[in-house]
Amino acid sequence: MRSFGIQDGFQRVFTVSSLLGGLALIVSCSSAGAGGGSGSGGATGSGGAASGGSSGSGTGGKGSGGSGSGGAATGGSASGRSGTGGSGTGGAGTGGTGTGGSGSGGVGTGGSAAGGSGTGGNGNGGHPVGGSAAGGSGSGGAGGGVLTGACPSNAYFCSGFEDAGLPMGATYLSSNDNDDWTKGTMLDTTVFNTGKQSIKILKIGSYSMREFLVPAAPTFWFRVYLQTDVAIGGPSGTMHNLFLEAMWSSGQQDKGAEIVEEDCELGMNITDSRFGSNGTADQPGCPTADPKGTVLAENKWHCLEGYFDGTKGDFRLFADNQEVITQTGVAKAKQNYTGLRFGYRQYHERQRLVWYDDIVTAPQRIGCYP
Repeated sequence: MRSFGIQDGFQRVFTVSSLLGGLALIVSCSSAGAGGGSGSGGATGSGGAASGGSSGSGTGGKGSGGSGSGGAATGGSASGRSGTGGSGTGGAGTGGTGTGGSGSGGVGTGGSAAGGSGTGGNGNGGHPVGGSAAGGSGSGGAGGGVLTGACPSNAYFCSGFEDAGLPMGATYLSSNDNDDWTKGTMLDTTVFNTGKQSIKILKIGSYSMREFLVPAAPTFWFRVYLQTDVAIGGPSGTMHNLFLEAMWSSGQQDKGAEIVEEDCELGMNITDSRFGSNGTADQPGCPTADPKGTVLAENKWHCLEGYFDGTKGDFRLFADNQEVITQTGVAKAKQNYTGLRFGYRQYHERQRLVWYDDIVTAPQRIGCYP
């Protein structure tokens, strides 16, 4: 039987102590290093509860922990399952590059997509102007003006003039064509905003009108695309000529809120009360100082949007996504609106061709196409 002395025992105790200290150092390094590093779950991965297998004291740290079996961890919580072996391959193992972090749970796609600006959330989903933000399950919201430019299912009227005849719901009204739309207008396949054609209003002389009437409601939005071969506004646009009109008496002209060229700018006229796109009301002629109001350039498509609330007397006008007229509580605008007219009514001779396309009236704002 072999005996050992005090010195021998001391050496063996020292050796075991050293080994235990080294093992503790390895476990500590594994906890702070191998579990972290490039571990999955990115900043959001919790590395799970990997118990470090049989070594007991080894935890998965902040990475996916364990033997890296946390690779199945999905974004957000990225649980590392129970991982085998604290000092195993947890660091750069299969758990290291798991699908956590900014994966499906990290940065929401679509998400709450604010209706007002329709920004489709902060993920990769959705339309740049809102809509049904395609990412994840975010719907982009449906209220507060989700703007896609598309024809809504609840529209009072919607047409891009793609058929051989007039769209259903449109009625032609004229002063000198016997209300025969083929005499004063035509479908034009050479000038259009979308699709393959638009409706073109032919030139007329002296006082006359060529207009279409479509359904609306006491409170409604409209969106039209308009182009003309003569600029709307500017130094030559001094006189009152009409393009659109929110009607409160469908059987009689001049009973509406008109969208016009007048006083050298785009404006509105309600039974001779004038509202300029430069923020003035009943200004005496063309403005001589800034702001001079909105001018719509010739031979270019312009998106016009309008809102009318006949119960309150409120109305708004937008030109190419810019709000140019806002009025509230106007007594003359408190009307039971029934329809929208569009075309050209020449009160004062300024001959021009006018094209319209993609016209919508609806309870909510439709928006311009992006």
